[in-house]
Amino acid sequence: MMIKNKLSIKRSLLLIAFVAASLSSLAFDYKVSILEKSFEDENFNFFIQKVVDARLNKEKPIGALLEGFSLNKETVGNDSLGYQMTALFNRKPEIFNASLKVLMVINQLNLRFMKSADGKKEELEFSIAIDYYQSGEKSCGLLYQQFFKFKQPVKSATKIAKDIDKGFTETIKKALTDFKKQIRTNKVIVRKAFDTGMLFQFLENTPAQVVNNQNVQDGLYFSCKDLYFNNPGVISNYSFTDSTGLGQTPLIVKAPGYLMERVYAIVRSKRIFVYTGGGNYKEAVFGDDGNLFIPSIVNNLLVAGTKGSSASIGILNNLPSTTKVVTHATDSTAKQPVKQPQTIYKATDFFIDFETGDLVSLVP
Repeated sequence: MMIKNKLSIKRSLLLIAFVAASLSSLAFDYKVSILEKSFEDENFNFFIQKVVDARLNKEKPIGALLEGFSLNKETVGNDSLGYQMTALFNRKPEIFNASLKVLMVINQLNLRFMKSADGKKEELEFSIAIDYYQSGEKSCGLLYQQFFKFKQPVKSATKIAKDIDKGFTETIKKALTDFKKQIRTNKVIVRKAFDTGMLFQFLENTPAQVVNNQNVQDGLYFSCKDLYFNNPGVISNYSFTDSTGLGQTPLIVKAPGYLMERVYAIVRSKRIFVYTGGGNYKEAVFGDDGNLFIPSIVNNLLVAGTKGSSASIGILNNLPSTTKVVTHATDSTAKQPVKQPQTIYKATDFFIDFETGDLVSLVP
């Protein structure tokens, strides 16, 4: 009887594991992956020992899109990217130089499906934030951080899965090429050292949000996750092509020892400016409920799944720069206690989903 019970329990556990795996594989309509053949002719001056997918919530879609002219939202994602990319790169030792062993950490990955106003042009825009560490048994040294973007034209609705994988593959290739140029130009510079065990423990956990409107630190942030943890990558000696135009006009970011010219967010005098495309950074503010949002976004692009989801929003480059927050409170002359001001969100306001870095409609 005991043996039968044990066998029954074992079968139940196997069934649960199978169902869980099935549900995981069915979580997204499209599972983004790297095209291995695309790396056959590449050559890098480093060796990627391991890829860690450190996004705050890997189970959320990286974006959503429309299938042809259907109004059904199709989600895109992959909650096992780190394992798949590590296996792929370990199968390709010939494209790497093994003398510099690197830990590659993905902090953010987004996909925007955008259609022009006339409906003639469709694009997939990938955004990715990566940290590169010199890998060691006892310590890891942070070498480089980047916030990278790539656009992939959509050829046809019937081949959208191939376009997604091709776009993601090209995004990774161009990000790695940028890191390759960084090492060639600025050599190997360890910016900050971490105990290996403590670093992996931090990457695997998801602490509570740290940043708020009172404690946000000035500096350059390479991902939404960095902003969530109030952890700027560069805090001094950086500059802009037009320091007076922050939030108003396109600009390029410059920092000593960095090839990158773009970051996810800039914080200056506790004012947060988030990258929205085309060199533009628009101001984001905290609502009374703690949401970080960009007020009064105006779209000129048709983007799938914009309301009530984590799908990204295609943003017009010349967004309004106003950051006024509309609030209300009860009449102070009344006998009832005065309520705290509450932000009144509009349909044109979009908040930043810290788990994904996406912009999400606040009005369902």
